[in-house]
Amino acid sequence: MALSAEDKLARIQERVRKLMNIANGSPYEEESRLAREQAEKLMAKYALNFDEITEETLRLDKTMPFAEKIFIYNPYAKRLGYLLTSVYKAFGCRVVQLSGDVSDIDEDGDVRSGQRYYTAGYKEPMAMAWLAFELLQTQLLGEMYSTKMSQGERINFILTYANVVGNRLAQRYGEEKQEFMASHKDTVGDSLVLFMKDRQDRLNQFIDDEIGPTKSVKDTYKSYWSSEGADAGYRANIGLGDRLGSDSGAASIEA
Repeated sequence: MALSAEDKLARIQERVRKLMNIANGSPYEEESRLAREQAEKLMAKYALNFDEITEETLRLDKTMPFAEKIFIYNPYAKRLGYLLTSVYKAFGCRVVQLSGDVSDIDEDGDVRSGQRYYTAGYKEPMAMAWLAFELLQTQLLGEMYSTKMSQGERINFILTYANVVGNRLAQRYGEEKQEFMASHKDTVGDSLVLFMKDRQDRLNQFIDDEIGPTKSVKDTYKSYWSSEGADAGYRANIGLGDRLGSDSGAASIEA
């Protein structure tokens, strides 16, 4: 059962909207520029209307949290959920695993099993987290399948990789906020802290209202360690601007 033309178009439009969110919201000039270029290439390739895309992108209020579901294909969909959690957490977003194996139709029309995850956050951070996960997952799978490993070794590889790249992302994308707070401590420091706390409180309340009281995916990966996974995590290119040209990725995004 192949995807309909309407479904394919909707997925392409969603990718363009996410790239435009990064273009309009990334604190890194090079990432913003490359995200916009990639969005414009997709719009030209599929003859999409720029005004319609940007209108839909701008309609989403950046001050309010929102949610979307991400489908991760098997094998290792549950383990890759830890990578999803690590990446989204680095951008201040939340991930909740929706229980049970489910099926989804990929872009080739094949029915595949996997896990569906509920993600929530604010406009620009969610767009950046989505792209970071998509690119880092591709790097992880390429590294993991390039070497012979047992199933247990692959699990440890994934969990360790998730830990390392999550910490690296948190450090890189948290530096600007910390620098701003330090340089404005005497003027807006307290108000900014309160503002950030309010955003987090609203996000947590939003998740409670949407699906009820729940827990994020547990950080059990911290109990595992793989030297190969750690090395791959430190080699991974976490700069979104350097990887925006990639059209690959095993994650399926649902609006």
